Amino acid sequence: MIANAPIILASLMAVLFVLAACEGPRVETAPAMRFMGASTTLVSKDMVDVSVSVARPVKGAMQAYADCVGSQYALIRGMSYARRVTSERSGLGDVLTDKVTYLISPIAPSGDFVLEANEVVAKCKRGSVPTF
Repeated sequence: MIANAPIILASLMAVLFVLAACEGPRVETAPAMRFMGASTTLVSKDMVDVSVSVARPVKGAMQAYADCVGSQYALIRGMSYARRVTSERSGLGDVLTDKVTYLISPIAPSGDFVLEANEVVAKCKRGSVPTF
């Protein structure tokens, strides 16, 4: 027999007791992204400011939400196109807000970031992105 067997056994039992008391690794899931709301302000007869807020947005969600709201607004005003002119982002905590200005028109405007409103709104509805 080993002379130190009781000490080794006691140490082993202590280690096993500590390990048994420990919880396994915690897997925390991130809270889901949530669309918080949107507002629109007509700046002139063909310009609209869109403000959208999203909690814990995933990449691309802010722009998609603003484009959905801007395109829906263009359709409500009888226009077929929206062109993103400016955008700015702010945030507090895990909620981000984008303010985007769109030029809305019945014919495709020249320039970059032109959205065909009917196509965008249909895509938003398929992807469950709000248009309001």
